[in-house]
Order: sequence, then C-alpha cells, then structure tokens
Amino acid sequence: MRSLLLLRIENNDTPTGRLSMRPWYESAENLLHETKFKHDIERQYSCKLLKLNPRFSRLDYLAVSPRDRGSDYSLRAVVEIKIRTFEWQAYPTIILSKKKWMAGNALANHLQNWPKTRAKPIKFILFVRCATGDYFVDLTDSNYRISCRYTTSIGGRFDRKDPCDIEELIHIPVLDFKKNRIWQSRTD
Repeated sequence: MRSLLLLRIENNDTPTGRLSMRPWYESAENLLHETKFKHDIERQYSCKLLKLNPRFSRLDYLAVSPRDRGSDYSLRAVVEIKIRTFEWQAYPTIILSKKKWMAGNALANHLQNWPKTRAKPIKFILFVRCATGDYFVDLTDSNYRISCRYTTSIGGRFDRKDPCDIEELIHIPVLDFKKNRIWQSRTD
C-alpha cells in the first residue's frame, strides 16, 4: 500500500520555540488499523476517543464518557495507540518516545487540575494491538519520574534517514501490560 507523506507542524524544541515543517509518515492502511482499534476500545470501555490534532499534540486521543445526566461528557484519560505486527512477548519491552511519555503525563496532570475534572484522576494509558492480542498499561506519573522498571535508550527509525526520528525512548516491560478483553470479542 502506498504511504501518505503528509506535513505536520511540530515544535522542534529549540530555545526560540520556532515551528518547523517535517514529514508525517502514515499509510492509509495504518490509519485504517488505528481506527478499527479505536472503535474496539470505545465499545469495550463505553467511552468516546476524541482525536487530538497532530499539529498541536504528540498524543492520539482523549477518552471521554457520558455523564449520568444530560449530554455532557466526563474526561477519563489521555490515550496513545500503537499497532504492531509482531507476536506479544517477541520482544521483552514495548518502546515509547520519552517525549510522548512526558507529553502524556503533562497533559493528564494539567487536565487533572482543570476545574471540571478535579473530582476524578485523569490517566495516561498506552494501548497496543499486536498479532496475538490487545494490551494496555497505565503510564500515569504526576511526578514525571520514569519508573525504575523502565530503561531508556536512544533509538528510533533509521530507515527513513530522518534525524528527527532518532530520539530518547522508554522501554516498558511487556510484563507490565494487561491483556485487554476486547481481543476475544473482536470480529475481523
């Protein structure tokens, strides 16, 4: 399938905070798989995943659920979705950009202190769909300290020859993940 080469504006983390244009690598097939997984998560957790604008956020979605009264929604979590083709436990860890981890916790912490959401904790959840199942892990850490269970390294995609794809990564042990029940109810 052909890859779509879209451009996105992203803060390049320079001291001046200037915005730069860089390629955005997603194929139509990737977007289709992500959308299917999104719908499965919404059905499983009785929530709605609202897509965050990739021009302004490193993260995928906000999870909201209907309130008991009226048509208003209650914020539940910041959500990142990963689709992988390997079998679970083919690797000892799942990698996530440290910048995404920091952004997810910063947004969850910021939203936690928002007047309308103070009553309930806002989580930062990573969902992973792989060849053999669906898994999730709660990465919420309001103190922004990477757990001693996680290691970090420098890595990323070298095949694109895009220096912005090489960055600090967090390695999350697959043993920290929980299996999601939606795998059994999926119909492909």
